[in-house]
Amino acid sequence: REGVWVIPVLSGKVKRWYFRCYFRWSNSSNDCPTFSSFSDEKICPEFTDLNIGNALSGTELQVQLLLYTRENPNCSERLIEHDVAASEYLNTSKKFVFVIHGFRPTGSPPAWLGDIKELLLSSEDINLIIVDWNRGATTVNYVTAVENCRKVAEILKNYVDQMLVRQRVASVLNNFK
Repeated sequence: REGVWVIPVLSGKVKRWYFRCYFRWSNSSNDCPTFSSFSDEKICPEFTDLNIGNALSGTELQVQLLLYTRENPNCSERLIEHDVAASEYLNTSKKFVFVIHGFRPTGSPPAWLGDIKELLLSSEDINLIIVDWNRGATTVNYVTAVENCRKVAEILKNYVDQMLVRQRVASVLNNFK
C-alpha cells in the first residue's frame, strides 16, 4: 500500500519479531496492514539501565514493578500500579517477595539482581516483584534519592493495599458460591 512502510523490529528481550507501521501520509491505524501471525508478540520489560550522565543531570522518579514467577522466570511482566487485576502471572494465593534496590550513583542496574531473582525463584514458588526505581535513585545528590525512596514506599503501600482489598473481595465472593 502506498504511504505505509512496515518495518520488522527487534527490541530488548523479544520472544519473536513484530512489525511496526510507519505512515507517510496518514495517521489512521486503519492504514496499517494486520499480521495475525504476529499478534502474540511478547516484549519483556527490563530493569532501567542508565549512566553517569543521568546521575549528573538527575532523573525524575519513575517506578516499575517487574513481576517474575516460575511461569515467567526470564521475561518480567510490568505490573500496572493502579490495576492489580490486570496481571497475567500474579497469583494472590502465593507468597509475595519484593526486591528493592537502593541509591544508584552510576545508574547501572544492580549486578546482583539476576542472581537474587534466580535464587528466590528456585527456592520457592512465589510472586517476585523487583521494584525498579532507578529513575529517581540515579543521582549524585543522595538527599534526592532519600526523598524519592519515601515516594517509592508510598507507591508500594498503595499497591499492597489494592492487593489486600482484591483478596478480601475475592474471599467474600467465594463465600456466596
